[in-house]
Amino acid sequence: MIANINHHRPQFLETRYEVRVPQDTVPGVELLRVQAIDQDKGKSLIYTIHGSQDPGSASLFQLDPSSGVLVTVGKLDLGSGPSQHTLTVMVSKWKNLVRIRLHVDV
Repeated sequence: MIANINHHRPQFLETRYEVRVPQDTVPGVELLRVQAIDQDKGKSLIYTIHGSQDPGSASLFQLDPSSGVLVTVGKLDLGSGPSQHTLTVMVSKWKNLVRIRLHVDV
C-alpha cells in the first residue's frame, strides 16, 4: 500500500521576487524569503539557487534549503560587479520541480 503520493507540484506564493539593497551590504545580511506551498502532505520542500544570469552572481548569495531565506555571502560592489543579479531559484519535492526568477538590485 502506498501511503503518500505526490500529486501536486509546489507553487511559489509570489509570481516575482525582487529586492533592492544598498551597495555597501555586507555578507550575512538576510535579503528576503521565497516561499512555496504544496498541497501534498509529507516530505518538506527544498529551495536551491539553480543558476544565475551573470556567472558570478550565484556565488554572492546563499539560499537556506529549508526556509527559503536568501542571504548575502559576498560583497555587493558596483565597481566590480553588475547592478542587478538575476538568480534562478528552484523549489523541489520528490521529482516535482518549479523554478522562478529572483532579482536583486544594487
